[in-house]
Amino acid sequence: MAEKHGKANLVVDSAKTTLDYGDENSYCICCNMPYIEQDNKYSLCCENTDMGELGPGFPLFLIFVKYLCYLMLLLTVVFYAPT
Repeated sequence: MAEKHGKANLVVDSAKTTLDYGDENSYCICCNMPYIEQDNKYSLCCENTDMGELGPGFPLFLIFVKYLCYLMLLLTVVFYAPT
């Protein structure tokens, strides 16, 4: 039951999910969250603004990580270019 509860609480696109209360195998009975399907997940190539429905922290965190990657690339080039 704990594994099913964990699958029901993954991050999914709520616009694509449907909840059928007639079928107890389609949702978690303790939290009433639907179990995910493959087409309900966010894709790896989706825009950061698409994840805005999850809260303002998700897109901001991903933008922050992108800028950190650029910074690490710049620092790597600056420190290893003279050698």
